[in-house]
Amino acid sequence: SLVPILDLDATSGMSNAVSNPPMALSLNGTQYATLDNDFTIGGSNGVALFAKIKFSGTQTNGASIIDLSTDTNSNGGNRIVMGFADNNKIYFEAFTNNVSLGRIVTSSGVSADTWHSAVVTLQTSGSTKTADLYIDGVSTQTGTFSALTTSTNYTNKYIGKSTVANNYFNGQIFDVAVMRSGTTPG
Repeated sequence: SLVPILDLDATSGMSNAVSNPPMALSLNGTQYATLDNDFTIGGSNGVALFAKIKFSGTQTNGASIIDLSTDTNSNGGNRIVMGFADNNKIYFEAFTNNVSLGRIVTSSGVSADTWHSAVVTLQTSGSTKTADLYIDGVSTQTGTFSALTTSTNYTNKYIGKSTVANNYFNGQIFDVAVMRSGTTPG
């Protein structure tokens, strides 16, 4: 079963956010939301990251949807991020000490001006974590991350902004969730 660590409908529990009815974060490419409380995710069952997104035009390569890091001086530390690659493709990447442990990217970009659900699940099997990236309930990419540590206290937690660069999401984000254990989105 899923255990919510963070489940936000728009601005509950966030600062630096601008709300836009009906309860979606409206970010203009220079704005972002900071999650107020430190939290630890992980454990033996895995993690799931979830957000509904909508945008116009083309997103900046590196723009983050959800970006969680342990490092307070922007070196990355242990970091997990779901964001945009080139041509509106969505990616998941994990880092330890600012070194990438792996990256999975959708093979094609998502369409603008439409709400999409973006979900990453991390399932643990021994010392390996398998990441599955889902767009609108369909599995689009899978990858393994053998050295990924998610049982850690995340102190930098951004919605719509990269932890290590000034890459911002430009659009709307709704119903953000970070949960223990993975799930197969429906």
